[in-house]
Amino acid sequence: NRVFLIDGGPRFRRRSDGRWTVDAGRDVILPYLRSIGVNKIDGVFVTHHDLDHVGGVMTVMAELPIGFVADNGFSDPDCDQYYQLIETHQIPHIILGSGSKLNLNQHVNLTVVYPKLTDTLEYLDPNDQSLVMVLEVGTHQLLITGDASRDVERDVFGDLLLYVDGYWVGHHGSNTSTSDFLLDAVRPEWAVISSGRSNRFGHPHDLVIQRLEQRHIQIFKTATHGAIQWSVDH
Repeated sequence: NRVFLIDGGPRFRRRSDGRWTVDAGRDVILPYLRSIGVNKIDGVFVTHHDLDHVGGVMTVMAELPIGFVADNGFSDPDCDQYYQLIETHQIPHIILGSGSKLNLNQHVNLTVVYPKLTDTLEYLDPNDQSLVMVLEVGTHQLLITGDASRDVERDVFGDLLLYVDGYWVGHHGSNTSTSDFLLDAVRPEWAVISSGRSNRFGHPHDLVIQRLEQRHIQIFKTATHGAIQWSVDH
């Protein structure tokens, strides 16, 4: 079996002893991978370089062999360690943009629909630098939008005909994402909201939950359900 990681949760607030107060890579991802006997990762995808997405990834990169790292190609000065790890461990680095398609395994493909490789990302809001991707497993599809805003949702899905089984809810359930337009365009049957329990941002927003419930979309939340597994029969 091949193993891929898409984003890695937060890592922040370094303590006086050098350890991080919060580190999803150390506290969640690595213990889980080791518990199922995984000692290397075939590929890591980073939707964008906010530290609540790439923070845990850096810990994993420092601890496990990585086959490749793929991202939007933007050099964020706040992520120097990320680029240092790529260089130090000589990890192949792939830059993705709309039209990029990777075959990850038999019956498993990942397609990028935003941003364009020609987009000048430094002029965009950091959230709108997010890779928007469709993970295809057999005949099933999962939409992943990172933290992309409602403006991006309308730009991308105004012209793209795509229906998906599942939707990884944008921006942790913030009201900046998950527009009526997007939900009506892609028509997911279920949605996963990745956010911390009692987080200071109040994610997920009540209006996002309302929009999902109005369409009878089944909702799963990491804050209440914990780890969520999606198994597919090809």
